[in-house]
Amino acid sequence: MCDRLVRKGLVTRRNRDDDRRAAWMTLTPAGRDLVGDAMRRRATEVGLVGELSMTRPRAVLAAMASLALFTRIRLYMCTRLPGYDRS
Repeated sequence: MCDRLVRKGLVTRRNRDDDRRAAWMTLTPAGRDLVGDAMRRRATEVGLVGELSMTRPRAVLAAMASLALFTRIRLYMCTRLPGYDRS
């Protein structure tokens, strides 16, 4: 996984002199942008969930389960598209 992040320019790797089994990983500017975007999207999603009414908890649970299923199906379908880069 780390090799892929390095290849994509999202992190840099620096070997440690004191322990060859470990390395220092640092986010690049592109990596920081990607993490920032993901955190903003996540904050938006959490905000939307917080606005749901808990007067009908089963309805909220059903909506969340449907969303989770849709997300898994969408991710599965996207990974099967021609030209999808698995690296």
